[in-house]
Amino acid sequence: MTARLVGYANRKLNEIVIPGSHDGGIYMYAKDNVQTQALNIFEQAMAGIRFFDIRIAVQAIRMNDGTTVNVSKAFHLDQKLIGGKKNTTQSMGKFGGWGGSLQQILMDAQRYVTQYPSEFLILKFSKSFGWPNIFTLCKNILGNDQYKPNWGFRNLNTATVGSLAGKVITLFPPAILAEFEQKGVLDIRNVADTDWGFLPFKELYNAETKKCDSYDMAGNGLQYFGKFSSTSKVDDNTRKQRKLMESGGGSADPAVVGMMYWTTTGLFANIRNRNDTMWTNGSQSALINTWTSGLEGSIRNQLGHKQNLLEVLNMNHGNMLKAFMPNIVMMDFSNRQRCNTIYGLNGVTPQDLDRMIDRQRPDIVDKLRKEQETASRLR
Repeated sequence: MTARLVGYANRKLNEIVIPGSHDGGIYMYAKDNVQTQALNIFEQAMAGIRFFDIRIAVQAIRMNDGTTVNVSKAFHLDQKLIGGKKNTTQSMGKFGGWGGSLQQILMDAQRYVTQYPSEFLILKFSKSFGWPNIFTLCKNILGNDQYKPNWGFRNLNTATVGSLAGKVITLFPPAILAEFEQKGVLDIRNVADTDWGFLPFKELYNAETKKCDSYDMAGNGLQYFGKFSSTSKVDDNTRKQRKLMESGGGSADPAVVGMMYWTTTGLFANIRNRNDTMWTNGSQSALINTWTSGLEGSIRNQLGHKQNLLEVLNMNHGNMLKAFMPNIVMMDFSNRQRCNTIYGLNGVTPQDLDRMIDRQRPDIVDKLRKEQETASRLR
């Protein structure tokens, strides 16, 4: 089934689970330590991907007639290792490589949402070069298919799936948007301006405090919690992702979108082979268990922060909005089967939440009793 979101039109973005593509544009490069996807953007969308992590740089391509053409393309390499001229063209050297062109990426995204108007695609541009050309190509190629929020409402976290349907949503670092607005390249404050389509993203995870920064109810664009795990081992990634989810649930607003990375890393290893270990039967179960336990842990943290614990215990939990849920699960080498696993996480029901919360009940009651005993001694 290609149209995955038909039944979710009235659900908010922070209430569903969708698959995401890590380094989504690196689908056509032969180096096995560079290529992260086997399908192009249209094919990934057909498989079920709805969120794409895109990094763009500028490659100088020598033509047959001796001229040089600069082309904006996806790339894969740590920014510290990128060569070339930072303000014009870049080079990947022996460690990195180039992926699909930005033009083709945008054309594929537009083609998909045009053919399947119940769906949306999110393109998140980060760690890129040649920003003015990225803005220009997005506007020129996507046109009316670029998502532009209604007047006065630019918060994607609480936007409904139906309001996003049929559009390509483009997200950018807020500092980049502010810089190019100041330079006059963009106008994202004018109510009537088409540059409203360039929305910011904000990663709320604070690496220094290892907590989640505050969610801004009036904030624009996407505010999410999650962190790429730099490890080559499945078990390490599982522990890190669970810990991030639990800490996010304890300190973030329920409206925050959660992001979980089901990936492993390495500078020289074959990415496809390494990634396949994430999708064996045992590891696939680990993904589901990590997601579920992260949700359960965050509920425990949320309940533990309530002032009136007795009131919490008497609540109709099944009707509670989730406390925190990884809404986007990022992967390498996406395919239909793996996307099916992710979409299956939408099956967590209010009854499941009841059972998760009930498992925390003894701890909560014990905490309440100790607090009451402490309060009595202090009187």
